[in-house]
Amino acid sequence: MYWVALALVLAAWFADSPVKVTPSDSQSKPKLEVTKAVEDPTPFGVSGDQWSPGGKCNIEYINGTPLTAAAYSLSKKSTVLLVGWALDLEQRRLPDSVIMRFAGKDDTNYFALSRTGLARSDVRDYFGAPEALVASGFEANVNLNDLPAGDYVLSLIMKFVDAAFVCDNDRRILVR
Repeated sequence: MYWVALALVLAAWFADSPVKVTPSDSQSKPKLEVTKAVEDPTPFGVSGDQWSPGGKCNIEYINGTPLTAAAYSLSKKSTVLLVGWALDLEQRRLPDSVIMRFAGKDDTNYFALSRTGLARSDVRDYFGAPEALVASGFEANVNLNDLPAGDYVLSLIMKFVDAAFVCDNDRRILVR
């Protein structure tokens, strides 16, 4: 029985997942700049009343660790690397920009611009999307110094030429 269990564990360990979800490979591209979270999103081309729910997205990794619905605790004196993907499947398009939104419980919001256009063939394959949507990946390296301590819901604002969508997949951080 022991050998059967060991064989099953080893087989599962080495088996390929149909959808590879891995954080970005930092050795193959230039270092990601640290950005500052700001209260006003207008420098990023959106205003607080301009977006509506829509699009598909996922914030998958935080500092290289898979992000779940549980709140992830971080120090104010740290930076946070967020990695994921975002796209509009209905219109078969990628956003012009992806803005991280940190929504506090007291209705305050902070925003940080993400680097977009990262190849995500796993996302394209999962949705059966055209090759034009392979660059749905994003990453943001955000300094948390300016965020007051508290609980924040993370969401994405996807900016397109004609619209802006907010996409939320139940990700939270606790800044202490």
